[in-house]
Amino acid sequence: MARKQRFIAGIYNYCDRWCERCPHTDRCRVYRDTERAARRHRRRGRDPSDMGVALGDVGRSFEKVRRMLERQAKKEGWDLDELAKPSPEDEAAERDLRRHVRRHPLVREALSYTQAAGELLARLHDEFNETAEDAEKRSEFMDVDAEAGQLGEVRRAVEVIGWDHVLISAKVRRAVRSRREGRDETDADFAEAEGHDAAGSAFVARNCLRRSQAALMTVYEWDEKFRDEAIGLLASAEKIQRGLERQIPGCVTFVWPPEEEEADRQ
Repeated sequence: MARKQRFIAGIYNYCDRWCERCPHTDRCRVYRDTERAARRHRRRGRDPSDMGVALGDVGRSFEKVRRMLERQAKKEGWDLDELAKPSPEDEAAERDLRRHVRRHPLVREALSYTQAAGELLARLHDEFNETAEDAEKRSEFMDVDAEAGQLGEVRRAVEVIGWDHVLISAKVRRAVRSRREGRDETDADFAEAEGHDAAGSAFVARNCLRRSQAALMTVYEWDEKFRDEAIGLLASAEKIQRGLERQIPGCVTFVWPPEEEEADRQ
């Protein structure tokens, strides 16, 4: 009998969502379910990446969660409509929390990084394509192997910067929010959970920052036209990383993937 597949509980909670580069996809239930859905769509002649198809999957997932909540509410005697109504105190606390997050220096720096990286990527895209086309033409009558190798490194660096630049600001924002919620929470268990989420979110941001810094160095060394922008982004990334390590030190010691004993064997 084939050995039953084991999944690691929560492995998908604090990853960078770059499944193609992840060595742990065989232990991730979300990846397994996503691949199954993609194969099902392809068998039916649908493109899994089509927005309408993807939104349909999301809608079905929400419907599944809704039914589960309703069953649990019925079992526990909860009134979901009543629970969904925030009190004036809760609304005021939420406004205060959002204001805190929006004004936090790390969040503002991360948003600036995302914007500047997006602008750099737009310029890099045009320059890279032009240089690659020129190298391809010259390859018919001269050796461009070394140049092609460097272009391959630049292409990979651009992929990293592109993948990470939005994720960095999103995860920094979540880390700052969870940190504040944990500090304000009186329930010890909830406060611990929020602290864990803050560390995990900051962990993902920190990893993306470090990876993007290496990619930015590749861009810096490739073409002097991008050096000023690369230096600015490197400085911003360093500032965000050090700020996360100082304010949420748990991001440095956060363990991912979760320990083996937490494996979900269902």
